[in-house]
Amino acid sequence: MTTRYVIDIEATSFLGHPIEIGWARVGAETYESYLIKPPAEWREPLNWDWDPAAAEIHGITLDELIRDGLPPDEVIRRFEAAIGEGAILYSDAPAFDGNWLEKLYFVGSAKRPPRLLRSPLIPQHPPGYVPLHRAGPDALFLARLLNGEPPGFLDLCDSLLS
Repeated sequence: MTTRYVIDIEATSFLGHPIEIGWARVGAETYESYLIKPPAEWREPLNWDWDPAAAEIHGITLDELIRDGLPPDEVIRRFEAAIGEGAILYSDAPAFDGNWLEKLYFVGSAKRPPRLLRSPLIPQHPPGYVPLHRAGPDALFLARLLNGEPPGFLDLCDSLLS
């Protein structure tokens, strides 16, 4: 049976750069997520697109990324080691997450990024769900939806972030 994962990415803005990636295996109760240390070329004035509104939503600061983030190549290494070969990857917003994944791979790998799929079991805005806008917990919530589990996950998310 093919392994399925849900991936979520937080970014500096809709058209900006990825700053956190998270993934959760469908049917598992765990996730991995990593802050991404922005490489120098992303922070050049003409390339850097830091939207204060996006920062307010995800709560991640540039100082936090520089201090705690991993370089893109290390994030990709961990991502590929976790998902393995042949995994099917889903996203609630594959166009956005796919774009950010391409940007991550462009600076951190010579390979092409895996393709992200959309599933009708993962609505972009699940009823009653307020995303935490942290990549790991959001990916886990979406993986549970894809696995057919009912919503009711906010308490678990709160406990994971406490």
